[in-house]
Amino acid sequence: MTLLSAPPASPAALSPLAAALGGNLITVPLAPRHAFARVLVGSGIEDALQRGGPPVLALPAGASVASISRVLFPADFAPRSEPAFQRTLQICQALAAELHLLHVYGDDRLLPNETDQARRAAVRSVRELFVLDQERLGVFAARARELGVPASAATAEGRAHDAIARYAAANAIDLIVMATHGPRSTEDILLGTTTARVIQRSPIAVLAVPA
Repeated sequence: MTLLSAPPASPAALSPLAAALGGNLITVPLAPRHAFARVLVGSGIEDALQRGGPPVLALPAGASVASISRVLFPADFAPRSEPAFQRTLQICQALAAELHLLHVYGDDRLLPNETDQARRAAVRSVRELFVLDQERLGVFAARARELGVPASAATAEGRAHDAIARYAAANAIDLIVMATHGPRSTEDILLGTTTARVIQRSPIAVLAVPA
């Protein structure tokens, strides 16, 4: 396990999570600070991951990963998120944790290589898009259950970072795992990506995994 600096938790408390990731984990402690500074930290984490490297754990002051029983994976259905989902399944298997899947409806920005782009572009109503995404969530949950991981799926509407934070608080989530894609819009560049903004607001640990 590699630490950028001494985190607000002992290495022993972090070791089960590090072991679930094959011993490759960089931990970044987040001291209480101005919210914009946390966006910069989140953006810096994403920049580092875009250059390759192990997952990065953003650990707010007072947060604990000593006992992880509920893991949240916000699913955007982009093919590049697949490695992050695989990591999430490994964590849930190793720690006997429940998997919570969340898809947030908002601006439907597609990645250029999204495998179901044609189907999404062809939908004639919001209802059809909802049905399509429900199918995808069901596939993710089924994959988890095939590995013996209890899984539940939910959807939410609104800004992704706000919806993720609300769901985590309402469902006693211990760890959020997110894929890092880098900026996709001018807003992402100016205010931080969804991952950076979740790190900004989250009182619990956020694991950023390179996409």
